[in-house]
Parts: sequence; structure tokens; C-alpha cells
Amino acid sequence: MSGLPEYGGELPVSALAEEMLVDGEGQVRALVTVAGNPVLSTPNGRQLEQALEGLEFMLNIDLYINETTRHADLILPSTSALENDHYDTTFNTLAVRNVTRFNQAIFDKPEGALHDWEIFVGLARSFAAQAQRELKPTLPPAQMIDRGLRAGFYGDASPHKLSLEMLSSHPHGLDLGALKPNLTERLKTANGRIQAAPEVIMADLTRFAADPAPDSGALLLIGRRHVRSNNSWMHNYHRLVKGKPRHQLLMHPGDLACRGLSDGQQVRVSSRVGRSRCRCWAVWT
Repeated sequence: MSGLPEYGGELPVSALAEEMLVDGEGQVRALVTVAGNPVLSTPNGRQLEQALEGLEFMLNIDLYINETTRHADLILPSTSALENDHYDTTFNTLAVRNVTRFNQAIFDKPEGALHDWEIFVGLARSFAAQAQRELKPTLPPAQMIDRGLRAGFYGDASPHKLSLEMLSSHPHGLDLGALKPNLTERLKTANGRIQAAPEVIMADLTRFAADPAPDSGALLLIGRRHVRSNNSWMHNYHRLVKGKPRHQLLMHPGDLACRGLSDGQQVRVSSRVGRSRCRCWAVWT
């Protein structure tokens, strides 16, 4: 509805509520969430909660009943993290050396429990049956990882002969050596160079420059990712969220002083959709 652009094949979640609330062609009438709590973690959660109440169907794959999943028609709980194997495909991209590790599940899953991938396969089978279409067999994640390792740079064609069996015999992981430059091989631009100033970005910079300058006395509010809650990811676990309130406003001492506020004073933060009371604390950085 807002005409916001997508990025990486994804749309901004801030536009999700209006896609449900505005009648017409293309209106979102059903929603599936996976281990997410957008009512708590997205802008204007009250509006999104209103939108969820009007859906025709809502499915959540989640372990908890929370601010979002309580609106679901059906909740499908999967196994917990310690009942799953783990192979990192995200944070290894930030490593300073080529390292790899496979962690086997610590606990067996309970009888009748399903991993999240098994839930997805079950849903896909149901959809395929209703559509009278054939569903190709799905490999378990461990087999996918093994095939990827064997076909990769350190796999069967290399002296390392990396495989899942090898990783399983090295539970603390393997150091495969220093990083190897490959940026020029991975760039898919026509001229083989990084496009640092694409047209869509430059056009938006022009729009940004035309916006009126903010009030010199205005404050900018940004979010904080706290180590014990990680936004809202771990707020269901009492041992991590217990203790003193952590919804605090951290301000530069100069900003406190010019507003007549003192360190630790209770203040009110408000927006067009709501307000909250919290304590403000002086911080230099």
C-alpha cells in the first residue's frame, strides 16, 4: 500500500499491518509466522495486533504463546534448540579464518515431536495433495550439509576431503587455514566492479537532501539490543529477564542538563501511537 521497496526479496515489516487492514485486491488474509513476535518487535504493534484479529487464518510455528501467537488459529510447536543438530551458515561469514564445525543435538527429541523442517515438509505434503501435484522428496538437513561440504571448496576434490563424518569426529571444529580472496570471482556486475552508487540509492539521496532539516533541539531515538533479551528473542525465559527494569532511556549528560533532567529521573516517552514511562540515565558514549 505504501509503495515501499523490497530488499533482498523481503518487504519491510512496518508495512505488514496496512496490507491486512486495507480492503481490496491483494489484501493479506492469512499469515504464517515462525518463531517470531512481530506485535512486540515491529513499529506500532497495536495496529498490527488489530490487523491480526481480522485475519481469516493464522498459523504459528512456535514454542510459546506470546503477544503474536495468542491470535493464532493453530500453533505447531517444534523441537527446542538443544534437540537439533547445528551447522552455522551465518556467523562463519564473519570469521577471520576458514573454520567449520558441526554440533550434534544434545538431547533426543521427545516421542511425537517434530523438528521445524519436518513441520514444513508435512505442510508441503498437504498442499501438494490438495493441488494434486507431486512433491519431490526432501533430504534431512544433515544430508544437505554433507552434500554441500563434499561439493565445496574443501570437499572431495581437495586434500581436506571435508565431510559431515569428518566434522562429527572433530566436535570442536576444524581450522581450514587462512581466508582466501574471492571477491572478484563472486561479483556478478557487468563490469566486474562494486556498484557503490547505484541509481536507486542516488535518487533517494536527492529526496533525502530535499527533506527539511530537523529541529536543532530535537532528539533522535534509536533502539538498543540488550544482551539478556536480544530485542524480544529471549523475553519468554524468566531467568534472563528477571531483575531490575531494563527499559531505560540513555542520554548524553548535556541533553539531560539542557532539559532540566537529572540522572535516574523518571520521564515519559511518547509518539503518535502510544507512550511509556521509564528512567533516564546519563551516559557519555
